[in-house]
Amino acid sequence: MSSAEAYPLGYSQLEARRLAEQGALLEDLTADVFRRAGLREGMTVLDIGCGVGDVSTLAARLVGPRGAVLGIDRAASSVQTARSRATALGVAHARFEQADLASFETDQTFDALVGRLVLLYLPDPAGTLRRLSQYLRPGGIVAFQEFDMTATSQVPAGALFVKVRSWLLAAFTAAGAQLDMGTKLYSTFLRADSLRRT
Repeated sequence: MSSAEAYPLGYSQLEARRLAEQGALLEDLTADVFRRAGLREGMTVLDIGCGVGDVSTLAARLVGPRGAVLGIDRAASSVQTARSRATALGVAHARFEQADLASFETDQTFDALVGRLVLLYLPDPAGTLRRLSQYLRPGGIVAFQEFDMTATSQVPAGALFVKVRSWLLAAFTAAGAQLDMGTKLYSTFLRADSLRRT
């Protein structure tokens, strides 16, 4: 699967807008996850699969101007949108680079590795976390937010809901996404840690 095919929702202007709306919807929940994980003022953060920059700018607010955030994404259009949005928000300590997670390299080290709804699209999320954790300082934080799409429900389940749910799950399955990544997050972290130790 090529990089262009790996994200089933594509990189259109409509998708960029949907991501921004999703970012606004999830902002408080993601902020709570990051605070509980230990993100604080002055830290440096690597945001993988940053999309249009919502998680990066959120992390930048948490670490403040004494900290710094690097958001990486494989799509040039997403990176450009993220840069424009950060500039419009006056967030100068978040920067963005186009990079594929499989080949990303840097001389930098970070206090935290973060992401939201990105691991489900990776063929080997544990391997990716293991590889990218080499850029973490000792005691660094790994904080990700993922969903389990298979747990989506409605009570009572209406016919339209059941039909749309089946379409969504089929589409993401066909794209190779791991529908239950949220449920597998803990075991993925454990596997990444065991790979790092070998």
